Amino acid sequence: MGIALNSAVSGLAAAQTRFASAAERVTVPPSSVPEGQKSRAPERAAGILPPANISEADLTRDVVDLKQAELGYRAAAKVLSAINDTEKNLLDILS
Repeated sequence: MGIALNSAVSGLAAAQTRFASAAERVTVPPSSVPEGQKSRAPERAAGILPPANISEADLTRDVVDLKQAELGYRAAAKVLSAINDTEKNLLDILS
């Protein structure tokens, strides 16, 4: 069970790192707003629109990364839950 526990904890850490990285890329403030988009700068600053320096493809990739990180975290948490249940059952059998 030690290997499964180590794997689950590593999975949680990896998912957390991936999520933080993708979230940071999504929320990076625009370094400069192109001249043609100056009228939309307040909406970008308020977070209604993505920053001007992020393309739609990049934003899509980052949203997919966020979802994959969420699913990876859930999967690792289920492994931890299964380990916990197995240990409880083992203790019940032994006592």
